[in-house]
Amino acid sequence: MLYVTGGGAWANVKSRYNPAATGNCIGAVCDSSDTVSGWVVGAGAEWAFMPNVSFKLEYNYVSLDSSSVQYTAATLNRSEWDNDFSVIKAGINFRFGGAGPLYANY
Repeated sequence: MLYVTGGGAWANVKSRYNPAATGNCIGAVCDSSDTVSGWVVGAGAEWAFMPNVSFKLEYNYVSLDSSSVQYTAATLNRSEWDNDFSVIKAGINFRFGGAGPLYANY
């Protein structure tokens, strides 16, 4: 079975700038923790190699809002980056409740 998937995505992105390296930091501004939102789209395949066991392989592309850390009070001293990434998942599914559908033999 081939399939496509998509929908909304949310993540808590935590970032930390090391102020000891440059001495440029104002309070806790060098630590950032944001909940960002975005979207995900992907495709996959699933193959049933036994009546109640299947193998799946799936690829997802996730695009979330960008994040940033500000080093000093000057607005030019900040870093901003995209939170886009790819995910590849593989798995084995086991279906409980019997060996599968029953067929009559005539």
